[in-house]
Amino acid sequence: MLQQGATHRDVVRRLGCTRITVTRLMQRLRQTVRTADWPRTGRPQVTTPIEDRHIRVLHLRNRFVTTTLTARTALEHVISRQTVYRRLRAHGIRARRPYRGAFLTPPHRLNRRIWARRLRRWQPWNWARVLFSDESRFASSGTTAGSVCAEE
Repeated sequence: MLQQGATHRDVVRRLGCTRITVTRLMQRLRQTVRTADWPRTGRPQVTTPIEDRHIRVLHLRNRFVTTTLTARTALEHVISRQTVYRRLRAHGIRARRPYRGAFLTPPHRLNRRIWARRLRRWQPWNWARVLFSDESRFASSGTTAGSVCAEE
């Protein structure tokens, strides 16, 4: 197409590739007198980078769409659920489940009740020494997060 007078921009639009691809093809044509691609190892990719971006945008716009549904409907051709999963994982998008909070066992409830009864009659000067946090889960010692702290 370039030898017939088309511009780089026209070739890029027509082939749906990048400008650097067209430039490299021209260099290969000049050096080897052919544009055939070299054989590669491994299985060729099923999706193009543009299709990968489309999959990513779909999942960023709607976090509740499943990989199975995306595999069936997102592209012109059918791809596997595992392919969608791998493409999303490459972009840092992973499946998450909502955090529901710590499960309180009967010993936990008993410890909370004892703690509340002990502090029921505290005066303001007692509470002045207490630091309130935003209930973030962290452990300042070897105890596990969410466990009831021992007496001071």
